[in-house]
Amino acid sequence: MSSEDDDGSLGSDFGEMVDEYEVDSDGNPLDAPKIGKSKPAVKVEKEDVDNKRRRKTLEKLDKKIKALQKKHEKEGTVKMANPSEIKNKQKRQEIVLKKKLADRRVAKLEHLKKLKLREEYGEDAAPKGTTNTIESMRVKDETIITELDDDLKGEQDIDEFASYFK
Repeated sequence: MSSEDDDGSLGSDFGEMVDEYEVDSDGNPLDAPKIGKSKPAVKVEKEDVDNKRRRKTLEKLDKKIKALQKKHEKEGTVKMANPSEIKNKQKRQEIVLKKKLADRRVAKLEHLKKLKLREEYGEDAAPKGTTNTIESMRVKDETIITELDDDLKGEQDIDEFASYFK
């Protein structure tokens, strides 16, 4: 690849871009910029892994919340006291569907805000509720044995079926 200069001579396109540097006894340039493997002498402080993860999840949650708020503002809320008053079936179904979708957006927005609070300030800021199971709702009875006493351990050892259950 060569080009013709103004004076008609052929020359290289890359010949003009060479910089000149002073050279030491080994032939290495003295003041030339380092290329390749050399790294800057400044040490970059590494951010704690947990803080970095927390920051990224907070950024993601912020983006989701903003997008959902924007969508909610765009589509608006449906204010209809009683959709059964609408005579047209298609319009009534459309209104009910819009209301259901708006309610879902609001619930999702609240959920994302709780997640953001938990991530930012910890579990105490927005504690999770306890699940009501059958066992947790059961009224405690004194006849039910939860821990084995010394008396009961001895009785279980004397039991004739103890070898079978062990």
